[in-house]
Amino acid sequence: MSDNVKDELFKAIRLKDKNALKHLLENKRIHPDVRHERDLTPAIVFAVKFKNRYALVALLKDGANPNAIDKDGMTALLYASDIGNLHYLQILERFDVDFKTSDKKGATALMLSAQWGYEDCVQFFLNKNLKIDARDIKGQTALMYAAKQGKTTCVQHLLNVGADKNVVCEKGYTALMHALQNSEFQSAKLLMGKGADVNVVGHDGKTALTLAFQNCLGDFALVENILRQGADLNLSVFDQEHLHEMIARGERKVVRYMILNGCPPRDRKCSETCFKFNHHGTVISPLSVALLSGHDDIARYLLMNNFLTTYDILHLSRDPDIRTKLQEDRFVSSLDVLDHLPLHAPFSLYTLCFVKLCNMLNIGAPPGPNIEREQRLSCWRLPRAIQTELLFHGKFSRICTSTWANISLDKHQTVEACECFDCDKESSNFKGFKVV
Repeated sequence: MSDNVKDELFKAIRLKDKNALKHLLENKRIHPDVRHERDLTPAIVFAVKFKNRYALVALLKDGANPNAIDKDGMTALLYASDIGNLHYLQILERFDVDFKTSDKKGATALMLSAQWGYEDCVQFFLNKNLKIDARDIKGQTALMYAAKQGKTTCVQHLLNVGADKNVVCEKGYTALMHALQNSEFQSAKLLMGKGADVNVVGHDGKTALTLAFQNCLGDFALVENILRQGADLNLSVFDQEHLHEMIARGERKVVRYMILNGCPPRDRKCSETCFKFNHHGTVISPLSVALLSGHDDIARYLLMNNFLTTYDILHLSRDPDIRTKLQEDRFVSSLDVLDHLPLHAPFSLYTLCFVKLCNMLNIGAPPGPNIEREQRLSCWRLPRAIQTELLFHGKFSRICTSTWANISLDKHQTVEACECFDCDKESSNFKGFKVV
């Protein structure tokens, strides 16, 4: 077979010259499995790449191997899947194509169609009883391919037939985590709505919550949703680091959920923060962030729950930089809260013991699920009520954000049911309060 004849065939396919192609095949001047001279692409693959339906059918009828591969491990089926041509897939099916084939990266036809959102092709493959959780060389599944590209309809199709939403790839990421990493929030919401696990920790130490914080672009509704689904704040140190920022931004619901879900009170170095205010001390606590940001209601909530650090106990009320800054910014309400902190007399013995125990429970502990922290606490044989408070699961931790501004710092308070819209729609039964 001469090179000229090969060139004629591939030229006929590229130009969609039916007569030339028919002449070459009918006169047996060329074998249907011939490969391109330059890159060794099989003629059948070439036909799909140039979207020549006539050439595809003619080559198959003339005996071309439907599973011939090119230098990248791609077959006609894989290319047809990658361009979303259902008709080509149906043609190949009639000639016993191998639906289980994959390219050099391990990507299957289902994965290629799913990542581009070709719904009809995805449904076609799902009707073939294929292994829907097949993995590529990086351990990724078709669901991950669809989720990270934001192809929500394909995500839905895959979930409907039982795709594993919690399987992890080689870096420990689930489909939910891939979606969040790519800021594909609709895919993420769909996966969470189907019960995707929000507490998987990747090999890089990141969780779904970490990725949501990093990629939410200032819209923390999804972060709140992940927290509502029980994101454990003790699984990753990355997640705990966002508490200061959420306080500074005034994201009250996120702050409350972070505390309820196990985020402990910690000081942070000012060099690690990027707040609008300028504080020159060496450390900064959640409470001081609330004050310096002018969110006195958050400060009241933190004080009510003894969500305090060693810095708050020893230095906050005496820190001249903070008081000066509050005066400069005319944060009168924050100054009022600061004035309620003991200046010369110490905090109550209960508060001092509480903060000490809280430090012992949280500081220096390795990342691990909340259950480990609870087990560690149970070994101390403290009264159940104290254990609940140390975990910040008590009644005052659950106070509705809409009432924080009314928290009294010098009067005894008791809780009552809150009937606001947010509390009413939650099954967690968050509470409001009244002063008595």
